[in-house]
Amino acid sequence: MAGAGFGVLEGFVLCSVAYEAGALVSYSGGRLFGVGRSLRLIKPMVAFMRRAPFKAVLSVRLLPVGSSLLVSTLSGGLRIPVLAFAGATALGGVPQNLIFVLVGSGLPVGHQTEMILSAVLFVLSTVLGVVMIRRYRSYGAQPMALSEGRE
Repeated sequence: MAGAGFGVLEGFVLCSVAYEAGALVSYSGGRLFGVGRSLRLIKPMVAFMRRAPFKAVLSVRLLPVGSSLLVSTLSGGLRIPVLAFAGATALGGVPQNLIFVLVGSGLPVGHQTEMILSAVLFVLSTVLGVVMIRRYRSYGAQPMALSEGRE
C-alpha cells in the first residue's frame, strides 16, 4: 500500500519505518514480559547470540521464511542489545520492503529479478549461518538436538 500511495522512494521509507517500529514493539513486549527466561534448553545458543547479536538477528531476518514476531519477541526476552537488534532488523528488512513497495507501486518485478534476489538472499543467509555455527562451536558449544535436555 505504501508503494501505491506514495511511490517507490517515499513508500520504501514509510514501509521501512513501519517494519522497524513493529519489530521494536514486539522486542519491547518480549523484554517486558521476560519471554527468554523460560528458554533453558537453548542456554548455549543464548550465550552465543549475546556475543554476536547483530549477525544472529540479521541472518534470521534475511531468511525468506520465519516469524518476524517470534524473532522480535525472543530477541527482547533474551535481552539482545537494542541497537544491534534495531540495526539488523533495519538492514534485514530492506530486500523484502523494497520488493513489496516496487510491486505496490505498479513496477513489474519480473520472475528473473525475483529469482536472482532470492538466490542472493539465500547465499547471504547461508554464509552468515555457517559463520555463526563456526563461531558457536569455537566457544566450545555443540548444537543441541531437539531431544536433548528433556526430563
